[in-house]
Amino acid sequence: MRKGFWQVVVMLIPVVCCAAEDNITNAPAPPFLSEMTQRVQRQLSEMDRWARAAAQRISETELDSDLARDVLRSLLRYSGVVDCSSVTTNGIMLAVEPKQYQYCQGADISGQEQVVRLRETGKPVFSESFKTAEGLYAADLEWPVFRDAEWVGSVSVLICPVALLRDDIVPRAGAFSGEIWAMEPGGRILYDADQGEIGRNLFSDDLYEPYEALRELGRRIQRASAGFGEYSFMAQGSTNIVTKQAWWSSVGLHGTMWRLVATREKPAQDNTNQPAMSR
Repeated sequence: MRKGFWQVVVMLIPVVCCAAEDNITNAPAPPFLSEMTQRVQRQLSEMDRWARAAAQRISETELDSDLARDVLRSLLRYSGVVDCSSVTTNGIMLAVEPKQYQYCQGADISGQEQVVRLRETGKPVFSESFKTAEGLYAADLEWPVFRDAEWVGSVSVLICPVALLRDDIVPRAGAFSGEIWAMEPGGRILYDADQGEIGRNLFSDDLYEPYEALRELGRRIQRASAGFGEYSFMAQGSTNIVTKQAWWSSVGLHGTMWRLVATREKPAQDNTNQPAMSR
């Protein structure tokens, strides 16, 4: 995670940690966080609508027909979509698009959590990120396919959080002077400017073990869909202690959420008379 005026939390050395529930007065959140939250949620919601429409169209044909493949290919227009497939009721990937992932046709994904949940509920699901049959970390959006009220399979849209968030953040990075990172409530880092952080778990990865204040902030982010916190760190390139501010928000589908987090150094005028502290 890169350093700058806006700092990504995990690269800092925690000294003192506190948060909104510690009666800190909330500072105004950076407008970029709100704007990006709305954009990402719109992206996810639009994907969800089109996946639902795709399931309805495929209900009129066979799961592996040419028409079904055309419908699956139409979903590839969205940023972050890795591939789309039709899945049988026993969890077999039948038709897969694009062509580069057709080697996954015939793969058995019946044991994956989101497939089990869809089979049990008959309702659309959005999974947490996991290592997919395609060999990457992604989240699976699944819509059931019904024909004459009978469940005949599902449409799967595999979404790469890194690609979706990167494509939405990087082109607009000039709108503010810092960075945003994202994680699942369970702690997995979904996006960060430092690619080496992506896929790590904030609560269990050894990389974060020395940073208990960071993990405590993560637990606060885990519990609340939005919030604000402050914690003290040494300023970049200095032994001076400054206060950092963090804001987070949430996006998601079908009960599965992502947290979007922005952090920055508290303005200098608000950091006067900080006590000298050491690591």
